[in-house]
Amino acid sequence: METVNVPVTLAEVLDKEPGLLLIWALYGGLALSGFFVCRWKPWSFAAVGPIVTPLGWASLTELYDPYVGPEIFRESPPLFLQWNVALGLAIFASVAGFIAGLRQKRSRAV
Repeated sequence: METVNVPVTLAEVLDKEPGLLLIWALYGGLALSGFFVCRWKPWSFAAVGPIVTPLGWASLTELYDPYVGPEIFRESPPLFLQWNVALGLAIFASVAGFIAGLRQKRSRAV
């Protein structure tokens, strides 16, 4: 019986991740727009929150996934990870805008 040697290829992980420019455009745009919309009209958090919160959560959980995360850390330059985490957290800026909008409304009422 003959044995067949199948070459094992290493699966690249980072090539399936979005580029840093796309991350900046998408997450940065969502963070800024979410902050200002929620600060202007705090009730809009009901519409913005369910959109931006899963995106920020997905970004952070993918980096810290026990299977994919270490490969991303191994393949990527250090700045990629720092900016990706920072922008993943910046998505939650809509929450800060919501709180700032509530404080602003409360200070006008007094």
